[in-house]
Amino acid sequence: MRGNWSVAGGLLVLSGCMASGVRFAGSRQTAVATPDGVVVGVRPPAGARQLGRASVECTPLAPDEDVAGVRLSDLSCSARFLRSALREGAAAAGGTFLQEPECQDKRSAARIIWLGCDADVWGPADAKPEGAAARAAPFASVQDAWHISIDFWPAPGRARATARDEGSIAELDFPRVGQVRLGDVSATCDEGCAEHSLRQGLRAVAAWLGATSLVDVRCIQQEQTTSCVGSISTPEHEEGAILPVTVVSQAASSARD
Repeated sequence: MRGNWSVAGGLLVLSGCMASGVRFAGSRQTAVATPDGVVVGVRPPAGARQLGRASVECTPLAPDEDVAGVRLSDLSCSARFLRSALREGAAAAGGTFLQEPECQDKRSAARIIWLGCDADVWGPADAKPEGAAARAAPFASVQDAWHISIDFWPAPGRARATARDEGSIAELDFPRVGQVRLGDVSATCDEGCAEHSLRQGLRAVAAWLGATSLVDVRCIQQEQTTSCVGSISTPEHEEGAILPVTVVSQAASSARD
């Protein structure tokens, strides 16, 4: 990882903690691609010029850690998540090509306690340059994860379930029959995050806590602060589970007859 940059060659240089999301050191230019349009590869295309380097990091939660005021970026922390953030950062800097990211981690025992990735950003050589204080990309949503705080209030007597895939979470208007409520969740942002990002945060924590459904999501905005709340639930009996069978003796059956 290349952290703690210094001023050199007329480039914009940043240093310090990267807990606020993607950091970019280099020369920005007009954004010409969406994050999905940024190509990731080993060799930059002919005619492209190197704009700079982007870095990002997160701190994965422990499997049994309480979800109380945690950052969505840490809840979602993975190499795949950071690569998405780097593509978004590259697009915001006017890049169209991201050289294959280099990722490192720190471990305590067998668990990853820190993960960071950085990569060189390339863009068209003929693009219009922007100043050092480049505008924030309007399509930034992964970046919102560093500004969203997640909380969970468990329902009494409900044990924590095994984490699930985030893509399997269903969002419902009303609770379903046969589902049990695991508790309530909230996502809050004071930086003008998109509502879509907050809802994504609720789905992420639902998956982290082993829920299958996110129920009755409501969002409110007060000045720059946006909050979304909802409940999470899971089936009372897992699909395919063998339910207990009540055995009635022949004598008891005859007595009822």
